[in-house]
Amino acid sequence: MKNKRIRTLVSLLLTVLLLLPTLASCGGKEQTTSSESEAASTEESSTAVSAEEESAEESSEDTGEEPMENIRDNPDYKNILLGKSYTRSALYPDDSSASYPDEGNTKLTDGQLPASEGKYSDPAFAGFNVSNDYSDRGYASIVVDLNGLYCMDKFEIYVGSKAFLSVGISAPAFAWVYASHDGETWHEVGITAHEDTEEVNCLPSVLELNTPVTARYLEFRIVADVSRWMFVAEVMAYGIATDKELPFEEAPAPELGTTFLPAKSSYQFLFIGNSATYVNDIPATLASLCAKKGITITQKQIVPGGRTLEEHAADPAVLAEIAKGYDAVFIQENGNSMTSSSAAEKSLAAIKKLGDAVHASGAVFCFYVRPPYGKDLAGYKNFDQCKLFDEHFTPAAETEDAHCIYVNRAFAYAIKHLNDNLWGDDNAHTNTHGAYLAVCTFYATLFGKTATELGIAYGLPAADAKALQEAADQIALQGVIPWEE
Repeated sequence: MKNKRIRTLVSLLLTVLLLLPTLASCGGKEQTTSSESEAASTEESSTAVSAEEESAEESSEDTGEEPMENIRDNPDYKNILLGKSYTRSALYPDDSSASYPDEGNTKLTDGQLPASEGKYSDPAFAGFNVSNDYSDRGYASIVVDLNGLYCMDKFEIYVGSKAFLSVGISAPAFAWVYASHDGETWHEVGITAHEDTEEVNCLPSVLELNTPVTARYLEFRIVADVSRWMFVAEVMAYGIATDKELPFEEAPAPELGTTFLPAKSSYQFLFIGNSATYVNDIPATLASLCAKKGITITQKQIVPGGRTLEEHAADPAVLAEIAKGYDAVFIQENGNSMTSSSAAEKSLAAIKKLGDAVHASGAVFCFYVRPPYGKDLAGYKNFDQCKLFDEHFTPAAETEDAHCIYVNRAFAYAIKHLNDNLWGDDNAHTNTHGAYLAVCTFYATLFGKTATELGIAYGLPAADAKALQEAADQIALQGVIPWEE
């Protein structure tokens, strides 16, 4: 009997235990153990994370962004230009019979670099020279067809270094990298960078991106520095194939100071003059330094040695070039054309004729008021030449609605305050110090910004460059006239 009662109690207890979950759920508050609660919370959290990941995956599929992340972790990440076809300009002396050839448009993507002890004649190099069309556009061009859409984040161009400077070769200032989806509309990706050195004969100029870009076509626009020669061995781009075409992000236009130029980030300039413009390639150096500040300058030069403005004004080809339409046209006179009243009258008549053509084209008319000669000119010392050139062009600028780039005043300031020698061995043309002073004066005058923000050109010592930058600022920004100090 006793055992029967015990079995009955046990049975009742088991029944109650089995009914408790049902009673709890029906009674309003469901009670769970701590471990059960944590398990439920973890399960809900996991479900929420999964939902977020699924949403992110769907979003990346919609935008095409996911395949662009961490592309260097992709096993297919490589130099995608290897063996690709391309076109190029400015090979010397021309594309059909080059002295430093590129046989069959294959050399620049064949993966071959010059031997470590190789000369500039090494077959891995192709030579580009300013006497061809990169003097017109401001750069030599290499355009590569990728034959498909690729995502890329690193670009390299292997160039000859100043190990060959004794024969007139140095590394270019940099290369712009442009990309396109269709081969017609181009977008600037960035600018390559390197340190030129004599230690190696071929070095990479590199651009690495934080955010990759997609493109079917690439263009390397190579800008010269000290030398008129540029030697290129290889172009490379690293990435992976993709079917997700991303839109290009347009870089904002740089903020420009007070200037008489239209406010924009790219310009086309025409320089008309002679060897005072040509020696040390002042226009190309200006373009290369401006590019590093986000300002693109495409420039053309008509600068035969010794040419006067009278001769330029009588040349139909010069007038036809002006008529093509530039943002600004700069004219520079032969110093002898300002040393007598008769020569000066002919010069002023030429200035008017050229000015009429410039204004008709819609361009801004500018006078590159040239540097003086280091030697005497018709009895004028170099400081006095600066004043003579000023007296010729300043009133002409008012008459012809033109603007003056007073490089003559910058030279007068340097003669008065600095100890620098600004002329080459012929004591007539500028050396690299004088050319850099001219470039700085152009920059500060054109863009209303201090020349001290410019990079250094021609391999000048930093202290020398700073002194020349500050001299240019005195003229262009402070309005100093040295002979009136």
